[in-house]
Amino acid sequence: MTDTEDATAAAAKTAQAMADMAKTLAALTEELAKRPAVNALEHFVGLPANPLAFPPGANGAYPVLVTPVLHPHLLPDVIAQIRKFEFPPTLLGRLLKTHSVTPPAPLLLVLGPNGEAQFMPQTSVTGASALLREVPDVLTFVEAWMIFVSILQNEHLLLPVAQALTAYLNNVIAIARVYPWAAVLDYHVAFLQARAIDPFFNPIKWMKSDPHLHTMHLLTPSITLPTTPAAPAASSSDDRANPSPAVIAKMAGQICYYWNDSGCGGPGAGCYRRHICRLCRALSHTEKACPTRVTLTPVALPAP
Repeated sequence: MTDTEDATAAAAKTAQAMADMAKTLAALTEELAKRPAVNALEHFVGLPANPLAFPPGANGAYPVLVTPVLHPHLLPDVIAQIRKFEFPPTLLGRLLKTHSVTPPAPLLLVLGPNGEAQFMPQTSVTGASALLREVPDVLTFVEAWMIFVSILQNEHLLLPVAQALTAYLNNVIAIARVYPWAAVLDYHVAFLQARAIDPFFNPIKWMKSDPHLHTMHLLTPSITLPTTPAAPAASSSDDRANPSPAVIAKMAGQICYYWNDSGCGGPGAGCYRRHICRLCRALSHTEKACPTRVTLTPVALPAP
């Protein structure tokens, strides 16, 4: 065999090897396209791929999860209200699974003037006070607000909407570090009511705190706790005379028990609780003088 024949044979072998390699690579690529981005072994040994990358061959064709699938506990009417930005801000807590269905009003057993027992519906708490009851802290607010943002983003698919609402959430968290939570919710309700009458969606307004609403609602909160008022905690005379800002903030969201019962000296006596009627939240009278107070008539029980 001559040198020319040897060179020709070597070239043929090289070409065949390249063709076989190309065929093998094509088959491997086709097989990889059927696999997820991270297989079970890679996941086990900790070799992740790009977590935001679609698997080979998917071409971004993942199905979009519709709102009823993401939040099956919500009624279609609620989703429609959020899509149209007509959902009342005081009902934010109703987006949570625990409050998505309005419970029936509880019944109270009272005695009539003739001693007969009667069941009367208890007055339910609504509006801003109901929001405070259903969203008692910033962590619960974040949970409910992210459902709100998820629905809006899913319905409109607009990135500026999600960016603005997320920035607003950051503002709420920052405000909650400084002011009582009741005041923060008061500001939140007023802020959303102001945005609801804007002629068009403006992300800049959502990303900034409103100075006027900040002064009006954060410095003079109007939401009161719809819970049983707490008695003053036992503390030293120095603590009562010079309470810390955290103690004052906590007391500002509570209704004063002593003012409703027998009188209270107010801030001068170390009490920063709200001096309002425990039953109807009025400023003009105490619980004892409340016109909504139900007086129970004593009933003499027969001797055994």
